[in-house]
Amino acid sequence: MYLTLAFEALEAETAARPVRRWQLGDPGTDHEVPPDDPARYGLILPEFWPWRPDHPDHQRFVSQFWDTYTEQAVHFATIAEEEGVRLYSLGTETDRLFRTRYGGHYWTNDFSRELRAMVEQVRTVYGGLLTYDMHYTAVTEDWFSPGSAELWEDLDLDVVGVSAWFPLTDTVPTEVLSLADLRNAFDLLFQEHVVPLASRNTGRPVVFTEFGAVDTMEAPFNPADWSMTGQAAVYTDSNGNGLDDGQETQANIYRALFDIIDENVGVVRGVFSWNIGIASDSLWQDFESQARSYNIRSKLSQETVRSVYECYARR
Repeated sequence: MYLTLAFEALEAETAARPVRRWQLGDPGTDHEVPPDDPARYGLILPEFWPWRPDHPDHQRFVSQFWDTYTEQAVHFATIAEEEGVRLYSLGTETDRLFRTRYGGHYWTNDFSRELRAMVEQVRTVYGGLLTYDMHYTAVTEDWFSPGSAELWEDLDLDVVGVSAWFPLTDTVPTEVLSLADLRNAFDLLFQEHVVPLASRNTGRPVVFTEFGAVDTMEAPFNPADWSMTGQAAVYTDSNGNGLDDGQETQANIYRALFDIIDENVGVVRGVFSWNIGIASDSLWQDFESQARSYNIRSKLSQETVRSVYECYARR
């Protein structure tokens, strides 16, 4: 069982000057805080961004933020211990917060002291494995320099968690990608990013703490594209093999990932499929099954995932 803490910005994301969870902890600059698309969203004014180290309320704000965050982390860690949760994540895709070292001319702040204190307090009430769910871009891009690369070592976390929404194509597919094509895409990702990540963290298993794909033909371009969910599940079979294009794509993505995991023994030790909801048979039949989603229930990918996990259970 896996439990993670996650910020949900909700109405803050639709405000005149919106804030997203991934922006928390960004030190900003003198002129615009934090980086975003000003053509689409209004930028936050520097005086309203106390994450800036030179903000007059910075020290009080940061201290209060981490005190309350730690309270929540300990609270849910206590529940996790009582319920026998084996893996507990202290955060989800907030990589500007989860930085333990100075990261260069822009990343002038870090939260090593606060993060270490949180880990220490959580371990007093929770005896399971600790991790953090790092967004894949913090692995594939050198945005934070050493700020997050040494996170696992600096905090002595037990598991390297990755939110594995890696794009598998450079352009939106206009046909069903074959299993071979997707295997090649995952193999390249593993050799360039995942294998080196595991090598840098010897003794700490790498786990994909989030993974999934909507059952659409376009999913390989951006598996994290939430906007694809909810589309009417209209059957299409462009390659004439008797399989729905979207379901075939989703199944191929899962199969390709598991194949590459098996070929790279010991690199990735587990995968948590995201947004696999629970519904009664009637609710599924009448509503859930009528739209495209991350769910694998009653789809081609269901048997793929079932067979792989049954194999893991026998090992």
